[in-house]
Amino acid sequence: MTPVLLFLVLHLLLGAVLPLPRDPRPLFYTLLANAGSGLGRRLNRDTRPPGDLAFRGFVAVAVVTAFSAIIAYAFYRAAQYPYGWLGGTVFLFFSASLMGPVKLLRAVTDALAKDDTAKAVKLLQPCFPAPLSSADSHTLARRAAEWSAVSLDVHFTAPLFWFLLLGAPGAMLSVTFAALREAFGGHKFFGRFARLLDRLFNIVPALLTAFILMFCAIFVSGCSPRRALETAFSQAGKYKSSGFLGLPVAAMAGALGVTLGGAEGWIGPKDSTARLSAAQLQRCAMIHFVFFLCVTVLVSAGILLENIMVK
Repeated sequence: MTPVLLFLVLHLLLGAVLPLPRDPRPLFYTLLANAGSGLGRRLNRDTRPPGDLAFRGFVAVAVVTAFSAIIAYAFYRAAQYPYGWLGGTVFLFFSASLMGPVKLLRAVTDALAKDDTAKAVKLLQPCFPAPLSSADSHTLARRAAEWSAVSLDVHFTAPLFWFLLLGAPGAMLSVTFAALREAFGGHKFFGRFARLLDRLFNIVPALLTAFILMFCAIFVSGCSPRRALETAFSQAGKYKSSGFLGLPVAAMAGALGVTLGGAEGWIGPKDSTARLSAAQLQRCAMIHFVFFLCVTVLVSAGILLENIMVK
């Protein structure tokens, strides 16, 4: 657990002083998503039969996974040497991120509070494949809140969970399958295998993310843990995206008391609105930060318990 705790502390300190990156997603995720998109453009042809497309999708997943396995093995071998935990910390900086999304949410909140939708679009566009140029301020705030819930799961909880369970190889597989789901998982046949693997690797992290979000709602003014619980387990299935992403999105919608979704399906408590304001987005950023603190406390408690048991 030492690399995880060191990553969390350094991530907080560096996140406070470093400027907002153009793309707040982790480096490994971005590289693998781009690699998957490139393979998808070459192998995915609508004129081919479904069986051929499914096989080609399997090949694309296998190629990208083999590449990521080489990276994971290098960090795994480095961990066997003295001070190998430093390598694990570096690996996590490339595989997970939370302060980046927090800074993005705060920047988007400031832009929307000043009615600067052009700046908000510029900040959010790297996170979405579809253009946002025609979106109004309410839509931009809603998309930012929805993406923040997904990023908590995909870019933070899942990599840390699998790193604690299986080390660098487990975290790398989680990042790889999530990136490939984004790259070509939306294709019915070509993305079938990517969707399946992402669902298998994300069910536990998605549940953990939803439960921690519910707990975080206790400490953020205007948020409701009870509403988050009810929404998460009654409406998560309405979210059409694969990988159990409906759980964190529904938990976030319930915590904030708003409606999220859209093309993926509308999720939110009864009588809630999809016209999000800058103030609601600010509460979303605060939930992110409290989430970070909760995970840090849990990891610290785990290290303390581990030391007590060893003694």
